[in-house]
Amino acid sequence: MSELIRAKCAESSYIDSDTPIQFQYDRKLLSPFTQSMLYFGSIDQIKKPIVLKIPKHQVRLGQEWTGSQRAFNAKVPTPEPLALIEMDNSILGMLFEFVEGEQLNKQAQPEKRYHFGRIVGNMHVKQPVSTSDWADNEKSQWSHFDKVRAIWKNLDVNNNEGFKRSLKIYDAFSREVITDVLFSRPSFLHGDLHDGQIIVSGEKQTLIDFGESREAQALLDVAIYCYHTLRTRSNVQNVSQFISGYSESNLISEKEKEIFTFFLLYTSLRSVEWYKKFRPRDIIYPLSHLPAVNSFIEEEYVWK
Repeated sequence: MSELIRAKCAESSYIDSDTPIQFQYDRKLLSPFTQSMLYFGSIDQIKKPIVLKIPKHQVRLGQEWTGSQRAFNAKVPTPEPLALIEMDNSILGMLFEFVEGEQLNKQAQPEKRYHFGRIVGNMHVKQPVSTSDWADNEKSQWSHFDKVRAIWKNLDVNNNEGFKRSLKIYDAFSREVITDVLFSRPSFLHGDLHDGQIIVSGEKQTLIDFGESREAQALLDVAIYCYHTLRTRSNVQNVSQFISGYSESNLISEKEKEIFTFFLLYTSLRSVEWYKKFRPRDIIYPLSHLPAVNSFIEEEYVWK
C-alpha cells in the first residue's frame, strides 16, 4: 500500500522553487549506520523511480546536495541529484535517481574493488577544485595536526598497547610526510568510502552518499577506504584491488604510499578520539581495530 509525503521544492534543475510536490512511496528503509530514512517512490514532475533521503543530521544535507551535484556534473557514476525539498516543520529531504543493484559489501570477489578504485581515481583527477578553499581548511595547517596529536597524547585509554603502537608509528611517518601533506594539491573527496557506498548491477558500479564530501588530500579517501576494510575484517585483498584500480589513473609513488600510511593512522586514531568523546562506553570498538591497522602497516602490505 502506497503512502504520500507532501512537500515543496527548495532547489532543482527540473522543478520550479516552491512548487508543490506529492511524493508517492511504497517502501521505506532506515539506514542502520546514519539513521537516515530512505523512501522509494515517484513524483509527477519526474518520470523515473526516485529515492527520497531524509537525513537524521539535517546540517549535512546541504553538503550532500552540493557534493552529489559536483560528482554528477563531473560524470562520476552516481545517482542524479534531482531536488531539495522542504516538508512540514522545515524538515529537508533530497530526491535523487533510484539505482538498481546491491551493495558491494554483499559481494565477496576482491576483483570487484578494482573497478571501485578506478572510479575514485578518476574522480580525484577530473573533478575541478578550488585550491583557495583548501588553503583555508584547518587540515592544511600544521596547527591542526599538532592539536589532535596533543589530544591523543592525553586520551585515557587504559594504556592500550595497540593505541601506543599506532601513536609511535604515526609519529615516525608524520616527521617524514607532513610537509608533503600540507603543501599538496587538494582533490574532491567522497569522504566516507567503504564497500557499502557502491551499488553494483552486473558490470556497472554507482557511487552513493556524498554527505561527507570535501576538498582535501586525495590519499585521505584511499586511507578511509582501507580503514573501513580493516575494521570490518574484510579480505585484505580488497584493499590491494582497490589501490590497483585507483593507481591505474592516479599513479602512487613511494612518497605517496607513505602519505597514505600517515592518513590511515590519522583516520584510525581520530576514530578512537571520537568514541572517547561521544561514546566512551564503546571505546573498545575502535581500539580493537588498531592491531589490524598496525599489522597492515608493519607488514608493508601497501608496498607489496
